[in-house]
Amino acid sequence: MERKGAQGETRATAVHPRRLDRQGKPETFDFLGFTRRGSKTHQGGFKILRLTVKNRLRATLAAIREKRKKRRPDPSEQVGGWLKSVLRG
Repeated sequence: MERKGAQGETRATAVHPRRLDRQGKPETFDFLGFTRRGSKTHQGGFKILRLTVKNRLRATLAAIREKRKKRRPDPSEQVGGWLKSVLRG
């Protein structure tokens, strides 16, 4: 038995309108530091692809590059230890 929603839709169409109507991939969006977008599996099924947010990654790498330039006169062991701690978190 199918339930009817407020607009006369069945529950399945209200929950998964994109899948039933075959409208294609959902829109791309950024959430928690990742860009999520629709993709396909090797078998042709649907999956959500998770990629790093590009603008935040570029900004972080630029900041590290500037700090590294200021540390050039320091001994390489000291710079390597600092860079290791920054990259590992």
